[in-house]
Amino acid sequence: GINAEYGKQWYQRRVRAQQQRMASNIMSSLAQSLQDESSDFKKLQSGYLSRLKGREEREKMLGVGEEFDFGGMSEEEDYIDSKFTNNQIQMVEQNSRQVEQRDKEIRNIVESIAELGSIFKDLAGLVADQGTVLDRIDYNMEQTLVKVEDGHQQLVKAEKHQKRGRKCIFILLLALLVLCMIIALFATKFKK
Repeated sequence: GINAEYGKQWYQRRVRAQQQRMASNIMSSLAQSLQDESSDFKKLQSGYLSRLKGREEREKMLGVGEEFDFGGMSEEEDYIDSKFTNNQIQMVEQNSRQVEQRDKEIRNIVESIAELGSIFKDLAGLVADQGTVLDRIDYNMEQTLVKVEDGHQQLVKAEKHQKRGRKCIFILLLALLVLCMIIALFATKFKK
């Protein structure tokens, strides 16, 4: 009874701790994937912006318009780049700054999630330790209850024995009194 219940509680705590660990690992993995994807996007965007800036600088140095091909870019990139206006390029740069800011925020979130995972692990350990202490307390309380019940039974038996002892003493005193009366009666009869 008691050991089966203790085993069941121990098993349930262990399963909960494993589920928490698994959830923490999944969160960390997803956060890491998000950070990796964000980093890849940032690199691609930075490369693209640096190519655009290089192109603008070469155009300014040579005094050439957008129609001149500098090489180093594919025809598709050149076609796409020629369609961007300065306002659009500024928007891309602004978006790049926003992406960098978001990347920093994502890194902070990843660090927070890692810290949170660590806290959950510590908390799971504390809960397991406290559960063990509570199980010991519960077991000790049950044992105390059993011992108190045994003690009560012993007291009831002792009370019965004490009552029997009183009866025996009373009977013995009564028999002694009767014997004394008989002796007193014989003594008065023989004196006469």
